[in-house]
Amino acid sequence: MSWTDRLSQCRRRAEAYFRSQRLEDGNALVWRNSPAHDVKRYPGHLLYGTWGGLLGSTLVESSMLSDGLERDRMASGLNRFQSADGFFRIPGIPPGAMNGHDDEYFSFHCTNYALGALDAIGRPPRFPLSFLGPFFDASFTTRWLESRNWGRPWTEGNTVVNLASFFELEARGDKANAHAGLERIADWLEEHQDSRTGFWHSQGVAYLPAMAGAAHLLHVFYSLGRAVPRANQIVDSCLERGYPGIRGACADIDLVDILCHLRSYGHRVRAIDKLLRSYLAELLQIQNEDGGFCDSYVTPLVTYGLVTPRDVSATWTTWFRVATIGMIAVLLVPGESGRWHFRKMPGTGFFHPAPAVGAAQRDGSSVAPAPSAIEEIQLAAIRRTRFLRQHVTWRVRRLAGRAAG
Repeated sequence: MSWTDRLSQCRRRAEAYFRSQRLEDGNALVWRNSPAHDVKRYPGHLLYGTWGGLLGSTLVESSMLSDGLERDRMASGLNRFQSADGFFRIPGIPPGAMNGHDDEYFSFHCTNYALGALDAIGRPPRFPLSFLGPFFDASFTTRWLESRNWGRPWTEGNTVVNLASFFELEARGDKANAHAGLERIADWLEEHQDSRTGFWHSQGVAYLPAMAGAAHLLHVFYSLGRAVPRANQIVDSCLERGYPGIRGACADIDLVDILCHLRSYGHRVRAIDKLLRSYLAELLQIQNEDGGFCDSYVTPLVTYGLVTPRDVSATWTTWFRVATIGMIAVLLVPGESGRWHFRKMPGTGFFHPAPAVGAAQRDGSSVAPAPSAIEEIQLAAIRRTRFLRQHVTWRVRRLAGRAAG
């Protein structure tokens, strides 16, 4: 089967999954976080499911979004979670279920993705973003950036790009101070980038969190149309370990995001294409029968206290996985560039593909061929062995932890 046929099949199945998770909730339309989501026990997690379902449905051009009245009801499903200060939050999350995140991270995170989903359907939030007020002060924003713990670059990369996303949204309304805030973040990042890796992190930080944090921070430069500093070093850092194979949905989309965007710089394009081709082939193999995607396929997914079994599709991870597929498809498969509607605001799922497509044409690289049957079998066999090993390790550690307790 050709890339085009396989991608069409993937999109149809994903659209069916998103459709299956949509619920009527009074005057609102919402999405479950997964087929295992007990909405009576965890009603607040409909926020997560709804922004994931909306952004995923937008990505694959679902016909669910064609009705303006239905879009109003979808917006109602999201806006019920917004407070008067402008933040969106899942209510009632106990401190022990915060995944190690503080309230600032949690509030920024939920708000960015809820606003991104509203933006995708052309609907406004219920309240203005009044929490953003202090950040219009240049000295406040600089102190805030300086206070970040760059020993946790994955966490901080998310927090900073969330702030950048709020500035980007406000700047659309011709607010010059919002655009200045976005430029201020980019200036600060350019001054504090690691000259060796091209990432943003303290010394001694492992590759994965450093790479994932950088994937988010780079969106600040993309959204401004500003040249990425040390782009070649970033590409080298990402390619140094070769193709890592499928991991968690967040880690996979972060690596693909960097390489798809920075491919336009013309550095090691063939090596990038080889890695992206492997990702595309393997991602298309792991779609569940219901059309959704799991997160790690190794351990249960815990989302602020809501547990999704490891073999059950989740709505936001399905959007992440399909967005990863879409980014690669736009670059490697002819005819795909107009079929994917990515998130418009900085943050996961945001993608500006046009410069990279032009670079591919100038570079003269050929379209990556679909994998042979033997390659498909090899990818699947290696993945199953890796997943089994990781799952056994996880179970042993879990049992050891219980014994120690």
